[in-house]
Amino acid sequence: MDGLKLYFQQSSDHVIQNVFYNSWKYAHYVTNIFLFTPNGIIRGMVINMPGATHDSMAAKYGFIYDKLGCLFDKCGAKTVIDSAFLLSEWGMRGFQGSFPRMKD
Repeated sequence: MDGLKLYFQQSSDHVIQNVFYNSWKYAHYVTNIFLFTPNGIIRGMVINMPGATHDSMAAKYGFIYDKLGCLFDKCGAKTVIDSAFLLSEWGMRGFQGSFPRMKD
């Protein structure tokens, strides 16, 4: 599973511009999440979420976590994800607790 941010043209409408602005990257984006099988087939996706949406929240809104849960329950399937998805589930303190040498 991986997130992909694609550049989005800045809107002249301030409200729309704010939704697609990602302050972490200092640009306007749409957020996309893709769930791949080991042979490269896309089994789930969330596309065109506002750029201000964190990857983990886009996966939640797009029911990707529910799909993964069903796959695990049905056949014990597992997935590889990056830390962006983990941090929202554990919280930064829980993550740092797992790695005691990490500092704030």
